[in-house]
Amino acid sequence: MLNKGENAQMRILIAEDDHDIRYLLVRNAKKSGFQPIEAFDGEDAIVKFEKNPDILALVADGSMPVLCGNAVISHVKRRNPNVFCVLSSASEGSSLVADLVRPKPQGRKMFEELKVHLLAQQTAERAV
Repeated sequence: MLNKGENAQMRILIAEDDHDIRYLLVRNAKKSGFQPIEAFDGEDAIVKFEKNPDILALVADGSMPVLCGNAVISHVKRRNPNVFCVLSSASEGSSLVADLVRPKPQGRKMFEELKVHLLAQQTAERAV
């Protein structure tokens, strides 16, 4: 489990166009110790990502206005391949760019799983 100091640094970008779903994602992220940044569409997600270079993870809706989740993830991965990216989709699907694909709705369990992935990534980076 991450200690409080590490949790304080766990910034996550949540890109979801549906207000109610975004609210639940943000709430669950906070309960899991993340510091969420909200984006209401794909273009807003890219703007927020560029303004916040300390983002460690992204949860992106698969189908958003302006840019879809896969397009946002592709942009993020080009800029920083270490950002852990989750594609959240209402239908079964896959992604060639996301680290993880999860069906909607997302509960707190997904954020706890994300925390484990980030901790493993941080541990691997420290070992190098």
